[in-house]
Amino acid sequence: MGNLILSIILVNYNAMQITLDCIKSIYEKTINIAFEIILVDNGSDDNAQELVKKEFPNVKIIYNKQNKGFAQANNQAIIISSGKYVLLLNNDTIISATVELSRHF
Repeated sequence: MGNLILSIILVNYNAMQITLDCIKSIYEKTINIAFEIILVDNGSDDNAQELVKKEFPNVKIIYNKQNKGFAQANNQAIIISSGKYVLLLNNDTIISATVELSRHF
């Protein structure tokens, strides 16, 4: 797909495994949509940033040295997002059904 349709933004704070599970489900269940994932790590000390880089190298990561809060973290990601639409997704979400491009886009 040519143009980026969707920017998916996740905020993490010391929730490595659920964040990894969320990202995995996005990649497994999102088809026929040009999308990006932007992860904002709010100063975690659980090694999440390194594990995400290793397992999902296409995820853009913003690393904050301290917890800036949910709203500010989302705003940081929105500023660098490239999609026509932005989805703020909680990192404890697991996508269970296939998400496919609709004619409405």
